[in-house]
Amino acid sequence: MISRESKLKEEFNTERKKLKNLIGDIERSSEKHGLLEEALRESQEKYKALIDVIPFGIIELDGNGLVINVNKQVLSIFNCKQKDLIGKYLKSIDIFNNIEIRNYFDFLDYTVSEKRQFSTELELPDKSGNSICIELNYYIHKQDNDIKSVYIIINNITERKRIEDEVKYLRFHDQLTGLF
Repeated sequence: MISRESKLKEEFNTERKKLKNLIGDIERSSEKHGLLEEALRESQEKYKALIDVIPFGIIELDGNGLVINVNKQVLSIFNCKQKDLIGKYLKSIDIFNNIEIRNYFDFLDYTVSEKRQFSTELELPDKSGNSICIELNYYIHKQDNDIKSVYIIINNITERKRIEDEVKYLRFHDQLTGLF
């Protein structure tokens, strides 16, 4: 009986040590998990801050074409509010209800399905009806050949186009005769 009792105590102590080690592993894992969560939160904050301060507009679409995020520049470029864009399909948004941009988005659908990149310049009205010139580029984020999101990068080139037109006019305009 003593040997059996001793054997049980030894097994109990062995199991208790294993349990202590397991608890220690869980505590260390929990600490690592907390550190990873903090690092992820920090990374997300940096990402959001970066997206908000870059001088380009960024529209993020989900894989179905629904607007899920826009930065402040988009709101400034198109003179609109977030509620005008978030949660809507890009093609159904009033400021994009223009034949030139509709053709671009139709082409975008094709190029996304064909896994191609595309860039173009367009002139369209903002929400107030003012004409703006923009340069559009996009980036496709895929995972396992499924489109997870599409990022449309928008550069307001209205001022650049105005200067180009002015330089072109001055280059070919005769100041003495007023002829072009």
